[in-house]
Formats: sequence, C-alpha cells, structure tokens
Amino acid sequence: MEVQIGISDLSSDRTPEAAQRLELGNKLLERTFYLVGPDQHDMRQRILTNEWLYHVAKRDFSKSQEVIAVLKNSSVDMRVYSWDAMRGWRCVIALTAGDRSDTMRIAEQQWEQLRPRFYGRR
Repeated sequence: MEVQIGISDLSSDRTPEAAQRLELGNKLLERTFYLVGPDQHDMRQRILTNEWLYHVAKRDFSKSQEVIAVLKNSSVDMRVYSWDAMRGWRCVIALTAGDRSDTMRIAEQQWEQLRPRFYGRR
C-alpha cells in the first residue's frame, strides 16, 4: 500500500514526504518478500506487483522487467491482475501524470507478458 499511495501522492504532491513514502514502501517490500512462504502465492504476487509498480514509477524499466521475469518464472499457481483491471488503479493512472505518456505504454507492454497468468484464465 505504501508504494501505491506514494505513487499517487507524487503525482499530485512533489514533496519530500511523498517521495519518502514511496521509498519506505519499497523497503517494506524488500523485507517482507523473504518472510513470505514459497506457497503463499497471493502474497508473493502482491509484493511483486508493487515492486514492479515501484520500478515503473522510478522509470527503471530494466528493473521492472526483472520483476516481470520473476513473475513469469513463479509457480503456475500464481495469478496476477489483468492490465485492463490495473489500468484503472489510482496509482497506475498517476504513472502517466505530466510528461510520462511513454511510461504507461512501456508498463502495459511489460505487464501484457503475463497474460497467461491473469486471473480468470486457466
């Protein structure tokens, strides 16, 4: 949640506090991932999705692509939200604020690589 709130806050409020919230969220994700059991697919998916959002927000597309690779290589039981579902999220909309129209295009291209893992597909 900290990452998503941080992204949304940064789009409307470029204060140090908004940036700190985003960084705090990333640190929490890094710590939490290793505490989650390998069979806790929903929790791992949420952590990795937010890590991906963090890297996209930072425009570090090589790192965000690494997260996509981890998701692709995860257990077949791991599912992710479809791009159509995610594009309406407040934080995803915030990624395109200002001069970042290319960010949404790149993000969508990356996320669509996970199409076989979308919820509702088997």
